[in-house]
Amino acid sequence: MTGFGVLGHLVEMVNAQEEDENTPKTTAKLYLGSLPCMLGAVDCIEQGIFSSLQPQNIRLRRAVRTVSQKTCSTSFKYPLLFDPQTAGGLLATVPRENAARCMEELVAMGYEDTCVVGEIVLERDQPANDRGIEIVLGKYGEENEEENGGGKSGPGGENNEGRGGRLRRRNNKQ
Repeated sequence: MTGFGVLGHLVEMVNAQEEDENTPKTTAKLYLGSLPCMLGAVDCIEQGIFSSLQPQNIRLRRAVRTVSQKTCSTSFKYPLLFDPQTAGGLLATVPRENAARCMEELVAMGYEDTCVVGEIVLERDQPANDRGIEIVLGKYGEENEEENGGGKSGPGGENNEGRGGRLRRRNNKQ
């Protein structure tokens, strides 16, 4: 992701949808516990080291549901959603029925960090007074992933088997 960070690109993808009376509006659900981090990223955030573009990107939190901001803003990964650093990542939507095969093919091509970090959901299924991108603490596919983060939690309320277990160097294959 470049410039806008993960959340900025997700907002652009959701807003690019063409609306009409036959197509219900969609939004996204993003799982912080599934979001891979580059080695050292969390350490920088904890030390107050942010990109110079980070303050501009934080304005994008207006696209996040209020309930998500209340439950996830204390996560050590939350500030990384607004980080504009280039990590070589790619955010793409794939039909659910093709996701497993797509991931298998990407891993076979050498992209070992390929993972599902979210899903597209119908906006009408959210409360009318709190619509937008939903962020949950848990990992994609875990049971009990409710608005409160649900699922099993590790250190700091995160669902990531501890910070060190999820941080790894990215594969830089082109």
